[in-house]
Amino acid sequence: MHQAPDLKLVSVGKGGVMAIGTDDSIYARKNGNWEVVPGKLKVISVGGTVIWGVNSADNIYKKTLTGNWVQVAGKLKQISVSENNRVWGVNSGDNIYRWLGSSWQHIGGKLKCVSVGQAGVWGVNSGDNIYYRTGTYGDANSAGSGWQLIGGKLKWISSGRNIVWGVNSGNAIYFRYGITASNPAGTGWRRVGGSLSQIDTYGFSVWGVNTNKDSFSLTFKENAGVQTTGSWVVRTTAPRLKRVSMGGAGIWGVDNSNKIYYRKGDSWINYNGLLKDISVGKSQIWGVNSANKIYRKIGSGNWGLIAGSLMQVSVSENNRVWGVNAGQNIYRWLGSSWQHIGGKLKCVSVGQAGVWGVNSGDYIYYRTGTYGDANSAGSGWQLISGKLKWIS
Repeated sequence: MHQAPDLKLVSVGKGGVMAIGTDDSIYARKNGNWEVVPGKLKVISVGGTVIWGVNSADNIYKKTLTGNWVQVAGKLKQISVSENNRVWGVNSGDNIYRWLGSSWQHIGGKLKCVSVGQAGVWGVNSGDNIYYRTGTYGDANSAGSGWQLIGGKLKWISSGRNIVWGVNSGNAIYFRYGITASNPAGTGWRRVGGSLSQIDTYGFSVWGVNTNKDSFSLTFKENAGVQTTGSWVVRTTAPRLKRVSMGGAGIWGVDNSNKIYYRKGDSWINYNGLLKDISVGKSQIWGVNSANKIYRKIGSGNWGLIAGSLMQVSVSENNRVWGVNAGQNIYRWLGSSWQHIGGKLKCVSVGQAGVWGVNSGDYIYYRTGTYGDANSAGSGWQLISGKLKWIS
């Protein structure tokens, strides 16, 4: 199971999907997960066979899909590479450059963000004004002939296949429609539901990240020059979980906002309700919310409220249930009521190895007579050497 990285930028191209974390770590999307790639970059762009990026010092790097990073002469703050491996970028002074294969060609104008793709070269300046580079449609190997001002305002832009995507200062998402060889500047902007702080497109796929540092993607279709979009799918491998539990009823977790998730294939699916703690048994799922109210879910049923108050709960493969309350008092579920068990614990766990717990001093205890997931209250607490703050 992979914990999701906090992402600030994502890039999609013929060579795959890659992303940059908030700490400049580099990730590649593989088998539904984000896998760490060596190096540190602040911006990355995926082309057909080459990946380009720049680091926090504005140094430029490139690599083949399977090779290592190689530094390229020059300084850029942002870079873009197309399916045909055309490369454009801008430096810290918003000056624009185009890669010629062994050197950079300076292009007139000022942009804070530039994108090269099948729809040509597009960019936005410091005032969020949008420009198309005439003569670059079709991912042409050309410097173009001038900058054409396009109506609208965007802070980030991405050139795709007869389409251009972007997000504005309010993180609203738009795409440019009506782009053809005879009308490369397109016809107008159409808003798409959702909110993203950065976006990238290749083919009929769009990826982006939001202000919560989660990644999303959608696919769109084109029929007779008209594009229609699907729905955004969360591509963050996992929510940022504070609790996770695995049992016969699956893998479940809760995040820092107490939202509930269950694991389906390679994805985490949000489930109704709010819990601060969760535990999964063979056929039952138990949890407690921020008010220490206790809930149980059996099979495909809904959450049902259970009498009592607990701050933490544990259920075993045989659906034995133990828990502790806010006063660190220990309780065992009898099927319709709670049995108080002597002692004090801040965390308790029940399983095939019996009932174990840790107290406020992080001392570890085993409940004698509970081995084998026995349906028993046990006979006493045996102190175990060591210190732990959580146990399972």
